[in-house]
Amino acid sequence: MNQIIDERRTNWLWIDNEVVDRFGPQIGAYGLAVYAVHKKSPSEDRPTSQIVRLLIPLFGSPGPE
Repeated sequence: MNQIIDERRTNWLWIDNEVVDRFGPQIGAYGLAVYAVHKKSPSEDRPTSQIVRLLIPLFGSPGPE
């Protein structure tokens, strides 16, 4: 019998494209870096959008250049 075995390593960090596309312009590269570090932590009981909303005031919105 054929079996599909998932041989991916653990300890990967995945960030949904929507986070980068939707919030990236608002929080910038440093904001995305902080978000990535936060997502890496084991406590992931908040929805992604709530976490990003918490980060925006820390970095501000870069606005149009």
